[in-house]
Amino acid sequence: EIINEGREAGERVRQDVADAGKKEAEEFVDRAKKEIDLETKKALDEIRREAVDLSLLAAGKILEKSMDEEDHRKLANQVVDELGTLKRPG
Repeated sequence: EIINEGREAGERVRQDVADAGKKEAEEFVDRAKKEIDLETKKALDEIRREAVDLSLLAAGKILEKSMDEEDHRKLANQVVDELGTLKRPG
């Protein structure tokens, strides 16, 4: 009977440790997910700001002069090139 009680006590301790480890891992994953969401939102906000800046830049250039078709094509290519140089988040 003493041996059985010892086994049961050992099993309870093992289960308690396993439960605590599982809970800690779940909390870690939850914190990581929240941090990832926050960083994703920050990156999207930065992309939006860059897009607005580039749109304003393009609009300003359009207003600077009257543009023919070739000018429009050059401006469009320039904006695409500038979009390609945006800093990548992460």
